[in-house]
Amino acid sequence: MNAKCAVSTCKNIAPRGRIFCLTCHPRLPRNKMTNKILFSVTSRGESKETLFKKIEKKSYISSYAKEIIGKEFVATKGIRYDFVGIRGTEFDHLPTTKEIFGEAKKRGYFIPTIESGMLLREKYTQNKLGENFIAVFHEPVRHSDGRPNVLGLDRRDDAVGLYAWIAYVERQWVREFLFLFLAPQVSQPLVLESSDLALKPLSPSGKKARERYGKNKKVLNHIEENTDENRKS
Repeated sequence: MNAKCAVSTCKNIAPRGRIFCLTCHPRLPRNKMTNKILFSVTSRGESKETLFKKIEKKSYISSYAKEIIGKEFVATKGIRYDFVGIRGTEFDHLPTTKEIFGEAKKRGYFIPTIESGMLLREKYTQNKLGENFIAVFHEPVRHSDGRPNVLGLDRRDDAVGLYAWIAYVERQWVREFLFLFLAPQVSQPLVLESSDLALKPLSPSGKKARERYGKNKKVLNHIEENTDENRKS
């Protein structure tokens, strides 16, 4: 059954599989974005506390986002992160976390870092990003409630912020989302193993990849297969 549009002031009905009506959020083209660089940020060696202060001058940070950032944040300096994306509208159904990582594997994308997601929120307003819902597909981090999360750059009614989204393997994502990864390196793409979503470099050296993305070689841990419990932040 179709639901009411998620915009509080709108009375329209959203099409099946979507949370907004086509007036509030027009249907986007389903063409693949391939390796087009959408956004770029450069690390400055700032601590997470410094970035928290800068972000909170412009937008909101949820407690869930702060917790997962606190667990995995690593500061770097002079590393440029070039973001590429996969749109939810590229799928003809509600894509799962596993399917999105699988598509990233086919394209040879890199996994973002927690730091890169914070820098993206600090640099870009939601209007400049051009999307209401963006998920930064870094390695999912478990919150203290046991559920894996990824950072989200969202606009919820009038509140723009940095949130955390549940990222279970079989969690289905609405098609308004833009899922961000890092641009591939021809010399050493990172690939996703379909069995457990593990992220591994093709070779142990990868000098150019390290120069571009720092020591981002962490293996994506297995995510237990559970259903999304519909927590929104």
